[in-house]
Amino acid sequence: MERNEERISGVSPPISLIDWRGLHVNYRSRSSHVKAFSTEKTKIEEGLTNEEYLLAILRSESKYREEVAVNERIKKACLSTFKSFEEFDTDFQGCVTRNQLDTLSKLEWIDEAFNLILIGPSGTGKTHLALAVGNKAVREGYNVFFASMDNLMHILKTAEISTKSTNKLRFIKKCDLLI
Repeated sequence: MERNEERISGVSPPISLIDWRGLHVNYRSRSSHVKAFSTEKTKIEEGLTNEEYLLAILRSESKYREEVAVNERIKKACLSTFKSFEEFDTDFQGCVTRNQLDTLSKLEWIDEAFNLILIGPSGTGKTHLALAVGNKAVREGYNVFFASMDNLMHILKTAEISTKSTNKLRFIKKCDLLI
């Protein structure tokens, strides 16, 4: 790694400035997620100061960490499939309006601790709406857990004898949304 000795105005002793581009090359070889940044490197490296380049690397790292956090929340949520509010067919299901879906998708009701109960016959979109709420909440930063009543009862019954169920119950208690 090269070091450039420069005198920074207002500071009496010379301060060593590190060439962050060299650090990035070494860092990139150890971290696969920064390789995505390296493709942009050739486009933007020209003309950037060390501070601007470091800022770009840190932004890339921040974006990567957010993606990892979302993927981890999705995994812990046990959502069976991806569903969205946009995919819900309001023409087929006449008793749910687009305005109601928009209100539901804002997720303000989670922060206000309101309960949402979806009741209806088979094939009316209850699970679709529940998964859409769960997927949206996970991407908004909420901790979510999706379980069938049978699975939830199994976790509750075996919590005292099974470490796995105990840990899952501990996670459920910390969740912002239980579906």
